[in-house]
Amino acid sequence: MADIGYVVAFELLSHEEFGGCTARKRAYLVCINVARTAHTPEVARQIAKSIMETVLHLKVKWPGKPLTVDKFLLEPDDPYIGATQSTPKELRKTCGHVTCGACVVHAAHTAHT
Repeated sequence: MADIGYVVAFELLSHEEFGGCTARKRAYLVCINVARTAHTPEVARQIAKSIMETVLHLKVKWPGKPLTVDKFLLEPDDPYIGATQSTPKELRKTCGHVTCGACVVHAAHTAHT
């Protein structure tokens, strides 16, 4: 990757270490195009390593079996789901902004209050 102007930080990570239900290991890479950062390759490499270190801090110690994905899903009657399924016109009516992530959050918040 250095040949084409990138620096790379990589780790072999198991989904199991991050709360996944499989012990499958995969290579994860953080690639930074040095020319686009306005930094030296050494600084860009340190940035990539820092990003990867942040990811490594997200490891989860589960007391038993990992949670399955359905434990993370919202209930069908959650107001956020209704807000994200609104049309842009409905969202504009709700908060007066152009349609964006903030409008969706605002619409969900408005539904709670």
